[in-house]
Amino acid sequence: MIGKKQTDGTKNTKWLFGSYRRKLGTDGRVAIPKAWQHVLAKDLVLSLGPDGILELYPIAEWDKTARKMNREQYRDDRSLKMARKFFSLREPVRADGQWRFVIPRSLRKDAKLGREIVLVSLGSRAEIWPAARWGKEFRI
Repeated sequence: MIGKKQTDGTKNTKWLFGSYRRKLGTDGRVAIPKAWQHVLAKDLVLSLGPDGILELYPIAEWDKTARKMNREQYRDDRSLKMARKFFSLREPVRADGQWRFVIPRSLRKDAKLGREIVLVSLGSRAEIWPAARWGKEFRI
């Protein structure tokens, strides 16, 4: 669902649904979809994923993922590399009163975000894609 209001009873769930096209402000500010505001707290964490896509976590979900990553980082070389990227390429962000937050310039650059982006739900977290890459990847 891109940019449409949820009317299927999902408002009371603790999961994110749908995808939403957005435009980044010149300062990197983006609005959180209204349909997601009941799930996300205002304190969030942005992390660059292994495929170069930004991941947006509610702080509690990031904490669970970080604990798991911390436990598993010495399992093998791949896990250690993933943990290095996960912990070093992340930024805490806070949504304002209008449910907007700023994506730091360094993460915008690393994720190759332009003005047009797509917020994509992944259940308990979300991803932030460059719109062109999202369209090419999923033919949308």
